[in-house]
Amino acid sequence: NKIAQRYPTLRKPPYGDPPRAAFPVAWTSLYAAMGYGSYLLRHTIDTSLSKNDRTLAHQAFGLYWFSLALNLAWTPLFFGLQMPTLALLDITTLTGVVYVITVPFHIKASKLAGWLFLPYSLWLTYATYLNGGSWYLNILPRWQRKAEDKIHKGKDDL
Repeated sequence: NKIAQRYPTLRKPPYGDPPRAAFPVAWTSLYAAMGYGSYLLRHTIDTSLSKNDRTLAHQAFGLYWFSLALNLAWTPLFFGLQMPTLALLDITTLTGVVYVITVPFHIKASKLAGWLFLPYSLWLTYATYLNGGSWYLNILPRWQRKAEDKIHKGKDDL
């Protein structure tokens, strides 16, 4: 598969090569926490007597679905299409959305839901660091080389 072929060939930032066994454990735990957190939001929407809490939970629930779409897009962007720049934009947006869900919305509408999303926020911070570091070490040097080639070509023409 493309992940198994591509990932080992990338230069990675410091602390950027977690053990393979960490991924299934981390994602299983994260999805379980996110699933229960989204259930708590839905429960708040359906049962809270506070209109403000219902509104906050409804906004967070919508952002949760948006975050799932961004999460779903990342792997095909980074590995399948090999578009790490677009993947970096995706994961940066995803991380921001999840922080918005976690901090102001969840903690006010459902404290437990906010705590359940905190590990996901932290994991995404690390994943964004990995994507950004990989982009910096693997993609940026190509852009710099192309720019330098253009500069040197211009000097040669003088």
